[in-house]
Amino acid sequence: MFQYALGRSLSEISGKNLKLDISAYQTYKTHNFLLDKLNTQYEIVTQKEVEQIFGAKRRISLPFTSSSKVKIIEETELSFNPNIMNVKKDAYFIGYWQSEKYFKNIRSKIFEEFQPNEKISKKRTEILNEIKSTRSPISVHIRRGDYVSNIKANNVHGTCEPEWYKSAANIIENYFENVTYFVFSDDPDWVKRNIRFDQKAILVEPDVDGKDYEDLYMMSSCDGHIIANSTFSWWGAWLNSKSNKRVIAPSRWFKSQTIKNVDLIPEDWICL
Repeated sequence: MFQYALGRSLSEISGKNLKLDISAYQTYKTHNFLLDKLNTQYEIVTQKEVEQIFGAKRRISLPFTSSSKVKIIEETELSFNPNIMNVKKDAYFIGYWQSEKYFKNIRSKIFEEFQPNEKISKKRTEILNEIKSTRSPISVHIRRGDYVSNIKANNVHGTCEPEWYKSAANIIENYFENVTYFVFSDDPDWVKRNIRFDQKAILVEPDVDGKDYEDLYMMSSCDGHIIANSTFSWWGAWLNSKSNKRVIAPSRWFKSQTIKNVDLIPEDWICL
């Protein structure tokens, strides 16, 4: 989503079409391409176009090289690079680009384009209706999954523990009355055993239908957010367009001390 948002922003600035190379999804075992389920605007790059940039045998090692007129731009650090916004010629971008500063100039367009393009499922519609009828719905996202099971991922990211969520709830309850927490997680059993809130909490059981973007839409419909160190919940909070929203985010996004992105968390969010 960050990659799309950067591309969409530069497309607006330059007047050029946005094209996505989704060939990597052919090798992913746990991720599917889902941007086609949203109101997004893009073209899919062809194999021939990729070969024109990288050659018939695409180079795997860094740095990438190209013999074509298309410039290859690699992200060299995670923080915002203002020079990227000046790129107006054809270019192939490689990186995460995780900062709203890359696309804040088209904020309203991103809000519109990251909405589901078809009616959401019955089960999620029922939850969404409950969110919309609640006085102060607060989304809570608890990311575990590979952050726990994968040693490498755990060493990089780590997890937010129960005490952190309790402290975050204490803060957000200063801004909203009669809070109801809607808890989203990929590990509901762990949540049931470990997470407690003083006010009403509803655990949104995860679905296995592959429509994770619907969960994102439900999260964005809440008034406030307690997010994990996860870009999934980052987008659930960012896509809330309410002027009075509050977001509590981990001040320590990466467990690894060598990885930092000072531009990942928007300035108006509260870091804990």
